Amino acid sequence: MDKRTQINLLKFRLHKLTVREKDNAGVCRKIRRQIRNLERACAPDGAQAPEGEG
Repeated sequence: MDKRTQINLLKFRLHKLTVREKDNAGVCRKIRRQIRNLERACAPDGAQAPEGEG
């Protein structure tokens, strides 16, 4: 699966978890970390992914 596709799926999953009333802080933290790592992997060498995006 393409990294951009993975990022979009994780962002969608994160959104679904954040709108629920249940406490999902640990899961959300893990998903945010995965998104950040994938964005860094997609960025060209020397470039950094935007920090405030999401």
